[in-house]
Amino acid sequence: MKLPAAASRFRCPRSPKERAGGFIRLELQGGGGCFGNPAERDAEQVALDVADGLISRETAVRDYRAALAADGSMDFAATTRLRASLDAE
Repeated sequence: MKLPAAASRFRCPRSPKERAGGFIRLELQGGGGCFGNPAERDAEQVALDVADGLISRETAVRDYRAALAADGSMDFAATTRLRASLDAE
């Protein structure tokens, strides 16, 4: 397979050490890439993201204005209050 010319700048050096057992560390940033207002995201989906370990409870409150109950379920009353306070700002 031939790589496009632009891909060549991403090739790792091929020293004997790397061929013998080196590794590549790849870090990706998650998130929606600024697609819409995060506070308008479905609150139940935010709760699932917390349950899956994709975001923290703190991120759910700060960025998505979504509150969770102690058991991890969505607290709809608290979420409504959080999102109303955002509208008031």
